[in-house]
Amino acid sequence: MNKPNFSEDSHSLRDTREFIWLSDIHYDAYYGEDSAVGQCKSLSPKYGQRECDSPKDLVQSALSEMTKTLHSTDFVLITGDFLRHETSKLVDSIVETKNMLGDLNELIRSYFPENLSIIPSVGNNDVTPDYYLDINNASETLNTLNEVFLPFLREEEISTFSRGGYLARNVTDLLTILSLNTIVYSSSHKPEPHRTIEDPFGQFQWLRSQLEIARSSKRVVYISGHISPSIGSYRHSQLWRDSYLQRYYLIVNDYTDVIRGQLFGHIHSDEF
Repeated sequence: MNKPNFSEDSHSLRDTREFIWLSDIHYDAYYGEDSAVGQCKSLSPKYGQRECDSPKDLVQSALSEMTKTLHSTDFVLITGDFLRHETSKLVDSIVETKNMLGDLNELIRSYFPENLSIIPSVGNNDVTPDYYLDINNASETLNTLNEVFLPFLREEEISTFSRGGYLARNVTDLLTILSLNTIVYSSSHKPEPHRTIEDPFGQFQWLRSQLEIARSSKRVVYISGHISPSIGSYRHSQLWRDSYLQRYYLIVNDYTDVIRGQLFGHIHSDEF
């Protein structure tokens, strides 16, 4: 496909910055088939319907529309849940989840210029079973995530992404995105460890060090992730475990001069 022209130089002269924010795509490669989520089997509408996850036609249509804004886009942020619900019900859930995620990420990458930053965050539906990431034995899952998210990653980000599913990206002369892996902080995270692990994958220590680097470099930061450190608006329950929530807010409170935004997905609603 022909990709629209994109110039980083023209963006550096603008006072106003813009970005595309995608979240909870929930792509279902089996939409319209027997393996689709819910009642979305044969004879389903081309672009989807209520109680269904997203068919490929819908994803492609949305991506195509987004490319019309690229003349003013500095980066693309995707805050998790790339994939459908109920991947654990697929015949070979691990292989099929990996294949779907890899295909979707290649599709997304194909719609945008190679020099346009795309910053992903891992969502709870991007692992199988849902919310499952064994902190004590995570290497296989993290290596798979590293492989399927490779179209979006830069070489210097691979080490932290393969270690814990998180990354830092400078997207403008002054702005850094810190993308967190929030699955491990979730109240629904599985499997539950025998004891609380204070800092899964060393992510809190890394977050503080990145914020310190930003401060010393006079940069500002957006923190992004999938599951927000808040009360969920759907079930009205706390989305993070208490110990992780408290530690996160201690860090955030220490860097209010640096953090300009916290951008999360998961709850399928626009909230401030």
